[in-house]
Amino acid sequence: MKTIITSVFSAVMTMLIFVGCNKGTIVSNESNTTDVNVQFKLNINSGTNRTRSAADLSEIDAAKFVIVAYKQTENGTYSFEKATDSSSNTFDKDNETLSNENFNLPVGTYRFLAIYNVGGNTTFSYNQGSEKNWSDILSSAQIFRRNDQNLDVNEIFAFESVKDENLSSQGGKVNISMELNRVNSRIDVIVKKIYKGEDGEVEVGYKPGYDVLGGADNIASVKTATDVTTTNWTLGSVATTSSSVLYGFTDTEKQHIIVGTSNKITPSITADNINVIDEQMIKCGTCYYQGAYVLPFIGNSISDGGTATSTESSTVTLVFTNGQNQERTIIVPDVPAKENHISLITVKLITLKKPGTIDPEEGGDDGDDGENIFNPNVQYTITISEEWAGVDNTDVEI
Repeated sequence: MKTIITSVFSAVMTMLIFVGCNKGTIVSNESNTTDVNVQFKLNINSGTNRTRSAADLSEIDAAKFVIVAYKQTENGTYSFEKATDSSSNTFDKDNETLSNENFNLPVGTYRFLAIYNVGGNTTFSYNQGSEKNWSDILSSAQIFRRNDQNLDVNEIFAFESVKDENLSSQGGKVNISMELNRVNSRIDVIVKKIYKGEDGEVEVGYKPGYDVLGGADNIASVKTATDVTTTNWTLGSVATTSSSVLYGFTDTEKQHIIVGTSNKITPSITADNINVIDEQMIKCGTCYYQGAYVLPFIGNSISDGGTATSTESSTVTLVFTNGQNQERTIIVPDVPAKENHISLITVKLITLKKPGTIDPEEGGDDGDDGENIFNPNVQYTITISEEWAGVDNTDVEI
């Protein structure tokens, strides 16, 4: 097995499905000389290719926002002041404003935490103590995974203040800029057929109605399992991982598989095009699977059963099952999972049959349309890439 790992990095991305910016403004209206009612103005840009995204403006659920305020003390530390009662949140879609009539804060200097879309198999906890250093508050603000062994989590977005904000009684209102960044990584897979000739690798397409999965509409499930899984993640970007329990995600939603229809070869998947992946972008018969959202793996402060370890990768096991209950298992070592990055696994089915035609832009055509990942007499190559803020690539030949 040959493994190649590369990394492509770009600007830090913010709250939308893939690439873009989500800025918010807190508008504080003076209710009296001592209290300020805080509203959250959200300017949310949604990507066109959402796949279970929580960032579509039309689907914003106000109850899934948690906003936590910490007031600065005289000695420069911070004390918990208040958190929103999520059941009282309201979202004005027309004005893109989140408000809570009960979120009134005394005039003073504050920092804020915000989290969106924690729920299901995750929970959020935060420090409610007094006179804490801000770094301690960040490290104790944690997203916890429930013990249900489900690898996939919600697509989660978070914000933490990096500077003090003054809520003053003068001027009637205070504007505070906010950005909610995606916490997750996502494990995606692209499967393509490759011919290795004298001039290098050539991506080989299929005739309409055929693909590298032996009929993507006949795939009953795709299972993703990892040998290392993050059990909790802090807003200080520290992860705690476990290898004692095998976490997995079995996806039966066929719409998460994109089957290519293009006559051109599939371009490199980068931060510039991850938002627009569709069938017209991918070589005919090549398949792209948009997979499990996971909490990132980080190399600091990691433990398993009390034994300190250090890892930034996991071995991922992929199991494709078709409608005839045939299974194809592919094991991929050293898969990274970084905050706001896609870990893209490229599976290359190596065909021994030379395509009838080969073109530098169109790749190979007139190959054996009967070859797919369920055929027993084929080879595979696997690579890993990473994208959103960047793409980590891993290649595997099969």
